[in-house]
Amino acid sequence: MPTVIGKKDGSHSAGYRIEKQDKIEIVMKSWSDVWYVLADTVDQDDDLILMASGLPTLYDISNGAYCKNKKAKAVTRVRHPVTGAATELWEVAIDFDNDIDPDQGDEDDPTNKPATIRWHGETEDELLEKDPITGEAIETDAGEPILMTSPFVMPVLEIKRYESYPFNPNTMLNYSHRINSTAFWGAAEGTALMLPMEVDQETIEGVIYAVVTYRIKFKIKEGQDEPWKAHLLHHGFKYRPEAGGKPEIFKDKHGNPATVNLKTEADNPGEGGTLLPDGDPAEYKEFNRFTKANFNTLSLGPF
Repeated sequence: MPTVIGKKDGSHSAGYRIEKQDKIEIVMKSWSDVWYVLADTVDQDDDLILMASGLPTLYDISNGAYCKNKKAKAVTRVRHPVTGAATELWEVAIDFDNDIDPDQGDEDDPTNKPATIRWHGETEDELLEKDPITGEAIETDAGEPILMTSPFVMPVLEIKRYESYPFNPNTMLNYSHRINSTAFWGAAEGTALMLPMEVDQETIEGVIYAVVTYRIKFKIKEGQDEPWKAHLLHHGFKYRPEAGGKPEIFKDKHGNPATVNLKTEADNPGEGGTLLPDGDPAEYKEFNRFTKANFNTLSLGPF
């Protein structure tokens, strides 16, 4: 199946116009985008390109308008980056407009049916850094961090819809275990995690359709811009005796190796890895756990 690469930079355009209907002036909205689609081979025609999984389908609703028009144009011949086969890069122009009656669509085509939306929640145990009420650091009276976990509730969004068969496995590979690179369903960048899709098939009047369920888990924490990052206590056996110095193992007064809390480079530029003074709150390092993808290219709403 062809692969949707993403939207063409600078291709988005939008506008409003006033139309008179039954002596009433109504504000109409329209907008358009151009998408890049990579064919598997040069033999794939415009029909397959226009049906690529991840492109909006006719009568899909997005940003208050319905998908009204789709046009495909072959741009150039290239080598497929995975298979090495000769193939083509296409541009697909898609127009949205709210001057359309969605009831005029093909009611018998399951892909024109609205998606089924379901919300539920899951909990995961996470390291508790501060008392959620008092804000007090979770540590002993001597200033040593106490490693304890607490359940954290995360909303889960399920979107189930009919799509053209067969389902493109590249959609699974390109979006599963990715976090959102742009705002998605009102959630800020880096707060939504796409779980692996569940795909079944269903035959309706002799035609096979893919029944796809998308699951997105949201993690939203006050004070954290990207809560899906790993947030780890910055401590260990090694430390730098001085800023920029060579790391060495910390030893207690008896000469035994011991763990110590360290300064992070992010909070103390030039002093990362040096000893954190007694009484200072523990510091944490952040690491990316997932790469990012633009979930909005899948046309998952909100509807």
